[in-house]
Amino acid sequence: MTSNKSSAKSAVFSVFRTQLYSVRMGLALFALILLLLPTVMTIGFLSDEWNWIERYSDRIVSQVHHIILCCGLIPLLVMALVLAISEFGYLHKKQKLDYFHALPVRRADHYLGRALAALMAITCGALLVCLGQTVVVMSIPGMVDTTVYGVIWFDFVMMVFSAFAAYLFAVMVTVLTATLWEMLFSLLAVSAAFPLMTAITGIIIEYSIPMCEVHYGWLEITVLSPFITGIGGILVSGMEPEALLPVLLTLAVQILVCGGLGFWFFCKRHSELAENSTAHTRFKFVVRFAATAIASFVGSMTLLWITNMYAGYLIGALLGAALAWLVLELIYTHSLRRMVKNGVPCLAGLACFAVINALVAFGLIGVPGVPETDSINAVSMDCYAQLTDGETYTLYGQYRGFDYATVYTDEQGRSVQMASFDEALIQESRDLLQAMLDDQKALYFPYHPTQWGEKNWSLVQQDVQSSYYVGITVYTEEGEIRYDYRNQLEVGNGREVFAKAQAITTSSAYVQNNIAIPLLDLLEGFTYESYSGGTYRTYQYNLAGLEDRDAAIEWLKAAYLEDLTSAEPQPALAIENCYYLEFDESRPITLQGGIVDGYYPADGIECWLAPQYTPDFDPEKVDPYMTASSDWYINGDSLPRTFAVLEEIRNELDK
Repeated sequence: MTSNKSSAKSAVFSVFRTQLYSVRMGLALFALILLLLPTVMTIGFLSDEWNWIERYSDRIVSQVHHIILCCGLIPLLVMALVLAISEFGYLHKKQKLDYFHALPVRRADHYLGRALAALMAITCGALLVCLGQTVVVMSIPGMVDTTVYGVIWFDFVMMVFSAFAAYLFAVMVTVLTATLWEMLFSLLAVSAAFPLMTAITGIIIEYSIPMCEVHYGWLEITVLSPFITGIGGILVSGMEPEALLPVLLTLAVQILVCGGLGFWFFCKRHSELAENSTAHTRFKFVVRFAATAIASFVGSMTLLWITNMYAGYLIGALLGAALAWLVLELIYTHSLRRMVKNGVPCLAGLACFAVINALVAFGLIGVPGVPETDSINAVSMDCYAQLTDGETYTLYGQYRGFDYATVYTDEQGRSVQMASFDEALIQESRDLLQAMLDDQKALYFPYHPTQWGEKNWSLVQQDVQSSYYVGITVYTEEGEIRYDYRNQLEVGNGREVFAKAQAITTSSAYVQNNIAIPLLDLLEGFTYESYSGGTYRTYQYNLAGLEDRDAAIEWLKAAYLEDLTSAEPQPALAIENCYYLEFDESRPITLQGGIVDGYYPADGIECWLAPQYTPDFDPEKVDPYMTASSDWYINGDSLPRTFAVLEEIRNELDK
């Protein structure tokens, strides 16, 4: 006879207390791991840098942050999975299930008591990780950067949210399955389905459409996978609370959704589901669909990489789906007799693969668009072509000087790239970009993952390598967009596209934005490196030995500009003798063009090649790895006129 009374004043508290007691040994083991593993790893990583703490405090903060994630959050996620199985595993055993249902405790109290016990265990585990890190940081001599403590305790919040979301997700899957093995398989399939399908879809798009690059945010592809949302999102977002706020909100939504659904399914779950893996449930439809879809995508890409054939790509999808179908039947029904009857969700997974490929084939997803001219602030472009008869190479535009530098407007480094804000050049570049997109559509429509490779490599296999490359970066208010186009010169309008790109990149209006033009005013010397008889020799020169340094600099600038505006072919790069330029980092320069940090016009900005510290700033505290290199090399194959002028200057200094 079932008792109707309970000695506990609160059923939830009774379940809470009982669950903590029943898993006490496992919690003690995880507590030891969570306390010792991150602490030992932190001491090991930081021991070599304790004498340099004042100089590298930012790096210390970063290392503590990543150690907490790798050595703290990962064991905490494992503990969350173990707690979900140990607390709700009785649902998979008929005898245990009958016992717990006979107790005078409502299902809601069972669920809430177990969830609170898990939350308490997860919170205490995260607390042990952070306390250990705090003690280690406090014991580091000379560590005065207090931001590390904020990072530690913000990571504490993230760990609790991440592990509790994973726990509730695992509980929901446990409630919806009949056996432990079915639960583990379902958890893996559902967790991996959306991230893998999204990532492979991106690969299919990039393989099918030449000028397309697919970029996904971590939260976008892991929003349905709580076990990897937290750790991946935090690693990608860095340590800034503003960047981590979307991760925290996503985890909060996962907690609410998984907790709410898990609670509902738990209260409505039929007792007959225990140990009955053959029972039909809607969740099994989801698992079958997810597993078959994953297998289709993975199988197709596997055979594509092996065979490099479209037929292999399609056969791989069919074989993957069939294999998943077979495995699912063995797991759920332990036989193949009802394989056809249970095939609807598996066919749905295969249909998902077919729909994605149809959308890509007809350009409904993945085809890059061209921004309107009014929305483009600046453009940058680079291009080169290669002609060969199988033995010798002729290059066009392979090396066009220096188009990137790190400069300093104060103690802060700035990225400066060669780009033009000229409206006429922007319009020409946009027209060229549209011509490139039209050319690739004429060549490759309808799109599929092997067509682009087949058309390009068919010429390569015949030793007729006449390829070209055009890269265009468009800078808008929303950010920068990169378009890369590679093809054979003999295919489509390749020669025409390359000719237009070369005309833009060698125009005086474009090359005047080159970073090195104002930098040459800071030239104070160079190192000449020669190679002869298997031996390298280096010689140092200083321009202070010239009678008229300013005239030599202007001569060098004119030669450099002439090289940049030349469309003549170059021989293949064979660097034997070259010059490494050395600049005066203590003098400022005024940039004449380009774009700063991908947004601001560089024209007229005063900057330096090295940090310029304020009087109260100690330069000894600067991380040397963050100092920009100011060595630039000139080779006779790439910049022949500039190289010839440097030869004349060297001969003058040798007199």
